[in-house]
Amino acid sequence: MENKKRSFPIPDLSPRLKEVSRFVRDGACVADVGTDHAYLPIYLLKKGVARYAVATDVREGPLVHTRDNVEFYQVPEKVAIYRTDGLVGIEKYSPDDIMICGMGGELILRIVTECEYTRRSGVRLLLQPMSSFAELREGLGKSGYSIEKESLVRDGHMIYQVLVCVYTGEKSEFSPAELLLGPENIREKNKLFVEYASIYLRKLERKIDSKGNAGYDVSDDRKLAEEIRNILKTC
Repeated sequence: MENKKRSFPIPDLSPRLKEVSRFVRDGACVADVGTDHAYLPIYLLKKGVARYAVATDVREGPLVHTRDNVEFYQVPEKVAIYRTDGLVGIEKYSPDDIMICGMGGELILRIVTECEYTRRSGVRLLLQPMSSFAELREGLGKSGYSIEKESLVRDGHMIYQVLVCVYTGEKSEFSPAELLLGPENIREKNKLFVEYASIYLRKLERKIDSKGNAGYDVSDDRKLAEEIRNILKTC
């Protein structure tokens, strides 16, 4: 009896990665930096959104999982597996949409700004930072990267931020609240944003009380809290 090639399902993405996938352009060549198991690029290929993918990581261990999954999901001819630090050498694959997810904002900023390829016309950055949101936005703005879109997504008990950026060469400045919460998120003011901003405000108020009682200067924190309160009043 002839052995038929088995067909495997599409990977089940977490809500935060599925939100990132929503911004990938049809027919794009994608790069997934720090890919780990490569579920995101495989998902995009199996869905027919991406035409090709390069999955990168600085360590060999995660790339072992990547190779296994690329074979398991039967897309070896559509995925280049590349060991590198950040985006070093990525230009050889000419990706259109570069995805950097699950890292700290400062690390993402270093990876982006150290790579000249990210400044090419037509290249988009899909970023999902786990921390240091203000530092990331400030650094991107000072380096000439513009934020085209932003979104928030709930994943378990956490709310995550997603940024879509392009290089324009024009520098941008943001208010303290915009750095933390995102200018596009503030403009949209959806229900998840209201929840997210309210949670951050409560944490900030506790921080102000704790620092103030210890004798520290909390003037900047008070200004930020007032800015967030004013934003929430308009929601």
